[in-house]
Amino acid sequence: MFYRIYFVFFLVIALPGTLHAACLGKIDKGITVTGQTDYDPFNPNDTTEELLLTVRNTGDEACSYALAFRTPDGTAKLGKTLSYFLTSQNGRSLLINATANVPAASRLTRPVPVNGTENFNYRIVIPRGQFAAPGNFADTLTLELYALDSSGQSGSTPVDNTTLRLSYTVPQILSVNIKGAGTTTTVDFGELTLGKQRAVIIQTRSNHSYDLNISSANQGAMKLTPPVPNRNWTVGYEARINGQLLDLHNGASVQKLPPTHSEDASYSLLVTVGDTAKKRAGKYEDVITLQINAAAP
Repeated sequence: MFYRIYFVFFLVIALPGTLHAACLGKIDKGITVTGQTDYDPFNPNDTTEELLLTVRNTGDEACSYALAFRTPDGTAKLGKTLSYFLTSQNGRSLLINATANVPAASRLTRPVPVNGTENFNYRIVIPRGQFAAPGNFADTLTLELYALDSSGQSGSTPVDNTTLRLSYTVPQILSVNIKGAGTTTTVDFGELTLGKQRAVIIQTRSNHSYDLNISSANQGAMKLTPPVPNRNWTVGYEARINGQLLDLHNGASVQKLPPTHSEDASYSLLVTVGDTAKKRAGKYEDVITLQINAAAP
């Protein structure tokens, strides 16, 4: 008896059909940022600005995307000087290091239609109180665009990458004031007597070396007010800043004072009344003016 064994082979051939199109995209606009708000090292508030990037769908189907803002170690500084942060609209950090996964904070809020665009809004924060000399401060980040699948996961390869350049200006800051009195004050000596003294505290603020120029309306003397016709009644006085005698007859200058960094510098202006003997009774006045200027290089 013979048995025959038949082997039946089924050959399954996959015929071409409609394949799932790959998501493609491009970071279209916003990769160069020139800050519209200068950074003032003495401002008591952080410098904050709203920014945006535009993503374009260059594929054949609607796609969801996420962005990656990459730095070597997850931190960033403008000009290697000013620390800053990038955050989403709800305050979540966007900066990640070179190997981190794309954070959920950087996802676009909705899918982008074919050939359509969508903005990604974010914020830069430069914390207050950082000292910086006048100049332009910039940093460059690696910016990557990822397509997301239906579960919201990104692939390992970005569909686009470029650089994001951020640039902010620090202006020259110069100011001078009288402590507790703004920009003007009156010092009352009462009855003028030889050797009587009064002092005020001068405060300066500068992110650059500076000169403090001091002048006197009457070249270092108080004049009788109102004046007597044909007579020039005056009482001389001596003025010192932090012990340095000022030549108010010719105009004085304290030069190349150092930048004040994050706090004001203070100087004591001491006025000592001179000889009052044989002076006509009355009110004697002078005006001392202090002016701050950037020091010459």
